[in-house]
Amino acid sequence: KSITKSHFLFIIFDHISIQCKLYFIFFIVIILSKFGKFSNSCLEVGPETMVIFELVYFSIKYDKMPVDKIASPIKFDEIKSIFNKNPFCWKNNIDYIYLLIMKNKYIVFEDRSFFEIKGEDKDTFLQGLITNDINKCTDKKSIYSAFLSPQGKFLADFFILKYENSYLFETPKLFLEELLKKLNNYKLRSKIDIVEKQSLTSLSILGSDEIFGKLDSLGSTIKIDDGYAFIDPRNKELGIKVIINKDTINFFAKKYDLIEEDINKYEEIRINNAIPDSIFDLKYNNSLILENNF
Repeated sequence: KSITKSHFLFIIFDHISIQCKLYFIFFIVIILSKFGKFSNSCLEVGPETMVIFELVYFSIKYDKMPVDKIASPIKFDEIKSIFNKNPFCWKNNIDYIYLLIMKNKYIVFEDRSFFEIKGEDKDTFLQGLITNDINKCTDKKSIYSAFLSPQGKFLADFFILKYENSYLFETPKLFLEELLKKLNNYKLRSKIDIVEKQSLTSLSILGSDEIFGKLDSLGSTIKIDDGYAFIDPRNKELGIKVIINKDTINFFAKKYDLIEEDINKYEEIRINNAIPDSIFDLKYNNSLILENNF
């Protein structure tokens, strides 16, 4: 089959880094600012040059360019003004454009379940059962913890955040049934209630940690209109965790200008930072958490 110019550009740009793509934009805009023409906030160029810009745009926005799609014309007024002010300040220009073009990305975790523990004895009940200090879980800080067998073997892991007058747990669906059964066994006469929350979902946002205001440390938590957001207590590189209602995901993404990312990107970050996945990396009622980077 014959390869069109657009396809050829797709092959090239799909194999270079975002930073290289930005340098390419930098050179093209500098050249066209001399020989091209800016009008109505858009760069007036020939169709082949516009194809280049459109392919670079797709490459940056989606990390992979669909060959069968072409983006709408890109507005360059902000980029042009940067070059006009300081055309030779390369690093600052590139860094600014990087922030200008890149959007925060979110991952939806379909395999998570939620439950709530409330009641006047909730603190003393949990303090003797989980591996973390429940007193560290406050309105401004969420924690990550685990539940072990009497022999110290791994049974479940979860995030805990302060949820109104209770504690909200996020745990993998695989562990939910057995975990609730064991917690109810330990309940005895404790004045607590354990309630499943089926309307919630879990997201992670990769990108800026200031999207909801300043979250400056592991577990830092903020109440947002749509739910709760907190820096992943395990490692800041894993982004901001968000818990919202399932039926508000699209509204939430549009409100905060987010685009959905493939779970593989999150997995790459997790593996690079040696963070275990409790479902795949730990053996139920067999693994010891201190041997698994908890």
